[in-house]
This record gives sequence, C-alpha cells and structure tokens, in this order.
Amino acid sequence: MSRGMFVKIPENRRPKIYRAERNSVVAEAGKEMQTLGMANVSCQIGPLNFIWSVYIAPIDDEFLLGCDIIDEHDITINIERGLEIKGQWINCDVTRRSDKVARVVLKEAVTIPANSEVILPGLSINSEILDSRYCSAKAVVEDERKIIVARSLVERYKETIPVRIVNVGKHPI
Repeated sequence: MSRGMFVKIPENRRPKIYRAERNSVVAEAGKEMQTLGMANVSCQIGPLNFIWSVYIAPIDDEFLLGCDIIDEHDITINIERGLEIKGQWINCDVTRRSDKVARVVLKEAVTIPANSEVILPGLSINSEILDSRYCSAKAVVEDERKIIVARSLVERYKETIPVRIVNVGKHPI
C-alpha cells in the first residue's frame, strides 16, 4: 500500500504500523526502497473480505496485489478479462507504463513428440525498458497446431525461465 493511501485512512480508523519481520526492502519497477513498516489492513476484492498484513511503502500505485494474496485466495489474473475470484470475474483496467512487448522465439528447431511435453530454458530479458524479473509472461500460440504453452514460474534472480510446451496431438510437431 502506498504511503499516500495509508495516510488517507482517517486517524481514528488507521491501523497501527509495526516493524516488518522480514527484509524491509520492497521492489517496484526494478527500484529498491525502504518500507515504513507493515499494517494489518481490511481488504475487499470482489467477493473476498479479509485482513492482510501489507507493507506501507513510497510507491506510485495506491495498492499492489502481491503474489501472497493471489496464492492464498486462489486468484486468477487474465490481462484481457480481469480477476477471477471464487468463480466470479471482476473487470479491471490494465495500465501499462510502456507499450513495449517482448517476443520470445526459439533459436533452433525443436521436435516435440506426440502426446508429450518438453521443458525449454528461456532466457530472461533485462533492459531499461523491460526487466523480466518484474513482469508477467503470457503464453501465445500463433498457429493452429495442437500445442499448449504452460504458465511458468519466473524466479527473480535466475537467468533462465523454464518454458513448458505440451504437444496434445497424435503426431510430432
């Protein structure tokens, strides 16, 4: 939660800030900054109402939805449809700070046997415009073949991103 948003909470309802138990550095768009601490905040996202310990930090956005909340409450994010929570889709706007899109292509041909999967090591991209440690990847298949590109976990400090490709067809691709 941004410091600005936190101070907008009326003083008589404002939760108490306490020292963060873990590292007191948070990242936003590749920057490092000191947090003011943490506070237990009442959150409502669609059908969810819960209390959550959030960092209070000098960030530009009012509130950032963290992976901890996403995982704990089984939230699905779809850039085009919004958020899915408990089977309910919630519309939301996706704001981009840049219209730059990184396209990932294979350097060499890879054959995927019928009804099988391969895991290829993709390289992360770190530039002034795009840093793959702070972005999401969306799999896109641009042809009619029966392949699935699974979601991959991006580990911030690893140079490779595992890309799992599944051939669900009866013939090698």
